[in-house]
Amino acid sequence: MRRIKGKKAGPNKRTVLMFLQAAEMFVNGTPLNEIWPKLGYESKHQFQNARRQYSTLWEEAVSRGMEKMVEKVRADAGTDAVLVDPGTHVAQAKRAEKWIEEKGGKLFPTDGKMTLSTFYFEHYLPDILFEATAGTKISYKVAVKKWAYLTGDPPVELITNSMLATFRDALPKISGRRGLKGSPNTVRSILQSIYTLLGKLGPAGPRNRDALGILQTIPWARPPRKDIKLPVIATEEQIAACYEAAACMDVPHIPGIKSPAWWKALLVLSWNTGLRYGSIFSARMEHLNWKDRQLILPSQCLKSRRPLIVHLNEAVMEHLVRIRTDREMLIPCPWRRDQFYFWFGRLQEIAGISESERFGLHNVRKSLATRLWEISPGAASAVLGHTAQAVTQQHYVNPTGIAARALDALPQPAVFVR
Repeated sequence: MRRIKGKKAGPNKRTVLMFLQAAEMFVNGTPLNEIWPKLGYESKHQFQNARRQYSTLWEEAVSRGMEKMVEKVRADAGTDAVLVDPGTHVAQAKRAEKWIEEKGGKLFPTDGKMTLSTFYFEHYLPDILFEATAGTKISYKVAVKKWAYLTGDPPVELITNSMLATFRDALPKISGRRGLKGSPNTVRSILQSIYTLLGKLGPAGPRNRDALGILQTIPWARPPRKDIKLPVIATEEQIAACYEAAACMDVPHIPGIKSPAWWKALLVLSWNTGLRYGSIFSARMEHLNWKDRQLILPSQCLKSRRPLIVHLNEAVMEHLVRIRTDREMLIPCPWRRDQFYFWFGRLQEIAGISESERFGLHNVRKSLATRLWEISPGAASAVLGHTAQAVTQQHYVNPTGIAARALDALPQPAVFVR
């Protein structure tokens, strides 16, 4: 570095321009490990040293960039500008919100007025959703956050039909975690969460007794048509291949239980009961009635919050006996959900199942529903814990094989088969 009269000189123009360029990329979401090569630095370490050396310059450049981003997000939110590129707008809003909250501010100040976000976090979540599942709470939070980013979170009395329509039209253009755009069903789900909250702000009635009566008229925009798809099921051949591949698994490490036996018990239990992921891994040994071959699940183990008695056939009982130990959980699992599905994917890879054909436990649940529906629709709904057969038929039963077998067995006039 150049010295002038014994003092350190500041950065030269080239360095200033490089840091302004780097700060702009950083503000727009470019990871640091992608920034330094573009600026000509030979290593990440060299770039970090430069940032430390000129920390004031870096912080000022980032602050100026973030201030501009906050201004832009605030200006665009709630206008048709968000429809140009909703995904970029939401990504910028997330970064702007994080930056401004670290400084003790809010991306969209409420000035003490009730907005949909403040209503959700201060009233609906603690007062109404206090017994809801974590998944339900997350769904509402995602919907409310997207609402705030795209609309600017206006006071509830300023929400209009037009604003809801703009919000609806922006949602399909936003990519999710897997890079896929929002499907009509995803948009409908998000809108339903928003409509539920707005309903609680409207007039009270026989079916809405805890409504606050703040809004006299509930704003509304028509949701997209529901996209009904055939349920994806796991085939008997796929389950059999996974069962055989379990012999190669050396995880999880559960005291007293061999890893292959753990996977085999899980597969057999899931295939024959159709229990959800959360129910399987929250069931306890005390819920198992060995004598009567029943799994008596209390309400807290089930999404419906209704207790369920599950009959266990001989195949399930035989595999549970193989892993019988003095333990607390029926199927002990040391992993988080994402970790479990990593290893479940590994099992399917060993089984020779292509990545495009891999399945989760919910697909196995749909397989059971489909097989039972052909035998008895009532039994299928009862085993799955549904109160309405229409739910089972629409969301869980794949009729393709059922219809094919029925058509093959259809009697034919003699002249058709000469």
